[in-house]
Amino acid sequence: MPIDSSNSKCLRFHIFVRFGAFRFGITSALIRNAMD
Repeated sequence: MPIDSSNSKCLRFHIFVRFGAFRFGITSALIRNAMD
């Protein structure tokens, strides 16, 4: 099943957004814990 470049780019973008949101959540949680 071949994957065209546009689909691959979209998938990579979704992974990047999810990873960024995940890291942002961890970072904000760490900052919140450090402030307490």
